Amino acid sequence: QALLTQVATHPEDQGALMELNSMLGDLVSEANSAIDANQLDVARGILDVVRAVNPSQPGSNSAQERLGLLGQEQGRLQAARSAMEAGRVDQPEDNSAWFFYRQVLDQNPANEEAQAGLLAVQQDMIARALKFAQSQDFDSAERLLEDATFVREDQALVEEAQAEVDAIKTHHAEELESQAVAAMDRGDFSEAERVLTSL
Repeated sequence: QALLTQVATHPEDQGALMELNSMLGDLVSEANSAIDANQLDVARGILDVVRAVNPSQPGSNSAQERLGLLGQEQGRLQAARSAMEAGRVDQPEDNSAWFFYRQVLDQNPANEEAQAGLLAVQQDMIARALKFAQSQDFDSAERLLEDATFVREDQALVEEAQAEVDAIKTHHAEELESQAVAAMDRGDFSEAERVLTSL
């Protein structure tokens, strides 16, 4: 406060100006440290002080931009969490956990929560695909697995699931063939035809 009064009453005092600029520079550094630590309210309060004293303080605008981006990131992460809890894992397209986690990673590819979130999204889609396969809804299973390939670059989980779906499909086909053969052995050719057409 005394320093501000000195600068206000004696603007020609270069020593006071330099001290004030140094103090404001330290505050900008503190704000950036708070941003790094995800302490948005702390960073916002510091930058409000800096901008009130000197709106053109070097570094304050870039810190403000970082704060804004981090605020967006935190908001999207919260939206993603809420979407997962509500079961909006991959649908609707623009209001799902997949959508929000993808937005975060587009802005900050190193965000670990979003990376883990997309893994959870892919795992959920795979689990649903396997349930479809187990109930012989192979078309839905294949569609869901195809969508799951777009969630993450790592395709290992999808490939494992595809192999499992293929095994279920093969086993189902073998069972139907056995049923058809049994029906023909009984002379029930209409039943054999019905079974074979479902292959």
